[in-house]
Amino acid sequence: MPVAKNLPLNRVGKETFWILRTNDYDAVVERLKKNGVRFRSRMYEMDGGGKEIVIEDLYGNLWVLQQVGSGK
Repeated sequence: MPVAKNLPLNRVGKETFWILRTNDYDAVVERLKKNGVRFRSRMYEMDGGGKEIVIEDLYGNLWVLQQVGSGK
């Protein structure tokens, strides 16, 4: 990823850089909880019935877990 070469190292653990999408949000969240993953936000409702939550990896980086709604 060419852009990543120009990013300062002090960004590690400070920003959300990736969005993970799933079709089974509730099951994934339950599995993450059972495995001790740290949640950094509450669950947010998105337009159309979608959901998202912010999780933290072992290095302090933030990831967004998201299920897109149906749009209805």
